Amino acid sequence: MTKDKLKQLIEEDKPIESLRNDIDSFTNMCAEINLTKKDSDELTSLFKKYVDALIKNIDRRFEDCGEVLSSFAIFDPTLLPKTDETGFKEYGEDSIKVLGEHFYQDDEEEKKNQKAEKLLTEWQGLKYQINDNLKKIMPQDVKDGKSKITATEWLLNQLVRNKSFCNFYPSIVFIAEVALALPVSNAWPERGASALKNVKTKQRNRLTSHMLDSILHVCINGPPVESLEGEALIKRAVTTWTGAKNRRRLPANRAPTSKVQENTMTCKAPVLEDASVQTETPTEIVTIETEVRQTLNEVRNAMKILELDEMDNLSEDDCSSSDDLD
Repeated sequence: MTKDKLKQLIEEDKPIESLRNDIDSFTNMCAEINLTKKDSDELTSLFKKYVDALIKNIDRRFEDCGEVLSSFAIFDPTLLPKTDETGFKEYGEDSIKVLGEHFYQDDEEEKKNQKAEKLLTEWQGLKYQINDNLKKIMPQDVKDGKSKITATEWLLNQLVRNKSFCNFYPSIVFIAEVALALPVSNAWPERGASALKNVKTKQRNRLTSHMLDSILHVCINGPPVESLEGEALIKRAVTTWTGAKNRRRLPANRAPTSKVQENTMTCKAPVLEDASVQTETPTEIVTIETEVRQTLNEVRNAMKILELDEMDNLSEDDCSSSDDLD
């Protein structure tokens, strides 16, 4: 299908025609910008060589598995004949055999034949399901080829997402899962590496492998946060997290601190005098004198017990003098 679209580009010459229209729109502003017949022929020749090189690269790259990839074309609902048309019963049988031969090649011969027969039986029933139901719900833009996904991708996604298909067509669903999981370019690995750098930073280097895998799965495959699906997913995740166990919730408004606690925690500011030297207040002087007298009495009692001579220089008058307290 990719090669057919590339060949269609050469036949319709749409890229060169689009370039010619863009250049003609600039000609009104600047007459020097134009596309001559010679330039147009050279661009057309280069374009054809480029497309031919792409087709050859595709053939060379998928040379060994080209038949297998071509077999996936049977999953395009637009190519499936109607039930009453000629060739409906035989449609896709050869491709299903090729897919069975590829996916069951490592099994033993007997087991391999059983799986291949089961796969063919499932395909015979799925064809009726596609014509009777799936074709009716296929979006019109997918049918017309105007959607971002092809009709084949749309059908494979339907097979994987619908649980009833998993029960009735397990072998075909397995093949659909493989086809959707395998990237055809290095865009997905590069996108995964970028997501890894954004998630596992230096501040989050202790993330476990399980948690890291879950976060990357959400980042890469999850819906946009701004979308309705993203909002619904976030709400469901929060509900599940809060319902897993009793979480400690902080009160909305804390009780105000009582006046007693406020007065206790309040510190008195130091009193500063007008003079340049800070002095004690009269109350503080009386307190100091009382402490000095108590200390002298304790010293005298100790000297009496130890039978020591009382020192003449320890007098209350000397210690209580105002000169010593200055």
